[in-house]
Amino acid sequence: MTKNEALRMALDALQRIDLWLKARYEIGLVGVELDAIKACEEALAHLEPEPVAKVAEIHLSRYTIEWVNGPLPEGTPLYTHSKE
Repeated sequence: MTKNEALRMALDALQRIDLWLKARYEIGLVGVELDAIKACEEALAHLEPEPVAKVAEIHLSRYTIEWVNGPLPEGTPLYTHSKE
């Protein structure tokens, strides 16, 4: 699991708890819990995109890559920056 995925999972869990509390008790998260949600949102907004592959070998003008999180389907476009 990447740092981005872990942060998104934590944010999702906090937001779900907030929604549940509002539906059940008509009051949501307060104080440090709301601060944690804001901190997660800010951190996600400033995260560097994580690589999907790295150059493993260069031979003449051909590159060999290794996938970071398992292989991607043939023809998958790779970007230098996240499209999110």
